[in-house]
Amino acid sequence: MKLFVAIVSIVAFGLAQKDYCSYCPNHVACLEKPEFKENCPLDAELLNLSYVRESIVNFHNEKRNYIAGGGDKNHKIACRMGTMEWDNELAGIAEYNVRKCALRYDNCFNTSAYRYPGQNLGTYKTTLSVSGDERIRWILLSWYKQVANSKQEYVESYPYDYYQTNFSHFAIMMSDRNVRVGCAASSYSEYAKKLGITLNTTLLACNYASTNMVEFPIYDTNCTAATVRCNTGFNERGTRVPEMQLRSLRFCRTSPPNPVNENRKLNFSYFCGHWKILNFRNRDRDQAENG
Repeated sequence: MKLFVAIVSIVAFGLAQKDYCSYCPNHVACLEKPEFKENCPLDAELLNLSYVRESIVNFHNEKRNYIAGGGDKNHKIACRMGTMEWDNELAGIAEYNVRKCALRYDNCFNTSAYRYPGQNLGTYKTTLSVSGDERIRWILLSWYKQVANSKQEYVESYPYDYYQTNFSHFAIMMSDRNVRVGCAASSYSEYAKKLGITLNTTLLACNYASTNMVEFPIYDTNCTAATVRCNTGFNERGTRVPEMQLRSLRFCRTSPPNPVNENRKLNFSYFCGHWKILNFRNRDRDQAENG
């Protein structure tokens, strides 16, 4: 499967019609133009993810299904786990990030529907000929593999020192509040001085409905059976993952309730101060990890 360059994005056009500057003065869609930064290589291009959009969503839901159903011995079952679905606006805003050609987290990228969104970034660098969809899947898998660094105590209460635990990407993917995701990717050449070679780099940014919240659970585990607290009914598309031999697990429908209404139950005065810490520490940690 090939990914083709997206010269003009209908989604980006739609974003231009919204006043993101009113959300926050440093909103990425307010400060930046929908074009590549000057530091980007001349061959930098956006990848059209329409061909792998379903695969990205399915990857998230398969892993959420596995964890929520008790497939991992180090994690308890989830009382509810909403079905992840694609969000065009989150994807459009993610384009601004990958146009920077650098692994740097955005400080503000919220929408009217998602006031405190989360963000995962990752890169894939190679000298080989690797298909676009394989590069995307490798990055997604690298996020999920942080499950090895996760503990049940982290799931029940997101830690203050999360930046030392190296599991925040996995946590966002598993958050029961995260029922929407939107991603963007760019591709460009990058010279590695230490190696003396030119690498083909793919940068992936995925924006989520909700970010990680200090002292809040990633998902609710206080129950005896998976998804028993799906008060909105079940989504029949959420079935077990055959190769994992899980008992049948149906995802909770994602609407209603609206994620915004769920967020409003939080103490914003408490949460807001920690969100910035989460954002900056995630950024600094990932820059260190990816060199």
